[in-house]
Amino acid sequence: MTETEYVLGTHDEEIARLGLQHRVWLAHATAAWGRAGFAEGQTIIDLGAGPGYATIELARLVGPQGRVIAIERSRRFLDHLESERARLGLSHIDVIEADLDRGLDLRFAADGLWCRWVVAFVRDPRQVISGLRGILREGARVAFHEYGEYKT
Repeated sequence: MTETEYVLGTHDEEIARLGLQHRVWLAHATAAWGRAGFAEGQTIIDLGAGPGYATIELARLVGPQGRVIAIERSRRFLDHLESERARLGLSHIDVIEADLDRGLDLRFAADGLWCRWVVAFVRDPRQVISGLRGILREGARVAFHEYGEYKT
């Protein structure tokens, strides 16, 4: 998949728009994280992290004793996140470039997972959700913020 295949692109204006969108929905996201029990010291995955706005908030939530793993297919978005990670001194954020449509061949023992507006855009949502077993520890909690079906 190329950068231009993102529905709205990955250019600077899109990164800014996603920042605004994140701020608009932040209260809903943090409420979902609270209901999921995301807490200090945990390892949380941000699946489909985009330019990393939620990743940064999750890193603040889990603190330096925790870890956030941002999984994203866009190198452009990951470059933005890595720049922000360095600027903010959030060394407990790891980034992984991966295309969810190609499957998740990753192994972690994460305590939780956040996924916002990703599953509606992949070819096979069931495959993506099924692949989560390999990255979550027993009893892990997940929080999805998704469209039921984007075509609608």
